[in-house]
Amino acid sequence: MKEYRVLWFDDEVEGNAGLRQIKDRALRNDIILEGVTNAEEGLRTLSDNLHSYDAVLVDGLFHVRAKDSGSAVSHDALRMVNIRLAELKERKMFPVFLLTGQANVISSSEGAKGVISVFHENKFYEKQRAIDDDFELWDDIKRACDEQLDVQLRHRYHKVFEACSEECLGYSVGVSMLKLIKLVHETTDDPDVEEYYNQLRVIIEELFRASNRFGLLHDACITNKGVNIQQASMFMSGQKCELLKIECRKSHFPRLIAQNLWNIIQVANSGSHSNDKDDQKVNITEYHKAVKSPFLLYSLVYQLMDILIWFKSYVDANPDVEKNKTLWVSLTPVASGAWVPGFLSSIHANGWGTFIPDGSAESLSIPPKLVSDNGLSEGTRIQVITKPSPDGTKTFITDIKI
Repeated sequence: MKEYRVLWFDDEVEGNAGLRQIKDRALRNDIILEGVTNAEEGLRTLSDNLHSYDAVLVDGLFHVRAKDSGSAVSHDALRMVNIRLAELKERKMFPVFLLTGQANVISSSEGAKGVISVFHENKFYEKQRAIDDDFELWDDIKRACDEQLDVQLRHRYHKVFEACSEECLGYSVGVSMLKLIKLVHETTDDPDVEEYYNQLRVIIEELFRASNRFGLLHDACITNKGVNIQQASMFMSGQKCELLKIECRKSHFPRLIAQNLWNIIQVANSGSHSNDKDDQKVNITEYHKAVKSPFLLYSLVYQLMDILIWFKSYVDANPDVEKNKTLWVSLTPVASGAWVPGFLSSIHANGWGTFIPDGSAESLSIPPKLVSDNGLSEGTRIQVITKPSPDGTKTFITDIKI
């Protein structure tokens, strides 16, 4: 489904019931109106999130500053928006629409002169008609947005950008992906290799950060220094991370995803550190200079798009963060002499039980007498005390409590 995000400047967007109706009507037309009451905050939001919005909608009169309230509205706010949009044209051109409840003021006021000409088709739309079924504003917004390259690409690759929602990977990933996708469509023979390989690496780091938020990736892979990409890749692939002493009980990455992701990581690392003296990293830059072709970079962009689409479907199927975290295990041996929580995973025909400590890959055997004396059954949550064997090669369970 095509969606359009529009930043809406109106001093009453936060509390006016009529404007909530307008929002609902816009949403039924696939337009998401995100309201802001004043020019100061709205322009900051727009400048910081250029590629998150497709168009701008403004009232004729609204607040200039965040601290303004009540009737402190003026055309100055409108002029501020116009001036800033003109400054942003080099970075992004926005279709701008005027939706006002003061049509007579806008058409006659000296204060409004000179502002109408910057709006879509030099016209304004009346709020009184905004909930009518035949209100033309919504179609006009969509038509104008569809002429923008950013919107065209976002709709063409909608599955990729669905993965870049704030709830999944985050809008910043969508901004980076849009730059990469535009690169592919512009077919530049000699792109800025280092910039784009850096973009690939940043997106992968954000993918791992999102994996951590969803409980798929262990906390130990994320530090204040950044993401340990190698260990994160191993953990998500179900491999033992000996460096961090952790492991995941299942592989989240299918083999093909793991292979493609690691391929991108290897090449992106080579291309995003051109000053590195490592021969392999120098060679990727030299390779691009020699072949003068962007197609290696393009192929990685397409592989990454596939990975992001897979990631969205995977987190949708595995949304329980705490359940996901139960798959985290520690490779550190179970400590002796302290109560260790876990559960009885199975009871064998010979009466022995298997105990799985919380957060550990190490299973321990429970003697038949302890199983029967405590009336244990499979799946029972218990705590145990252990001690090492005399030679230190094994760990024995000496006591149990339920």
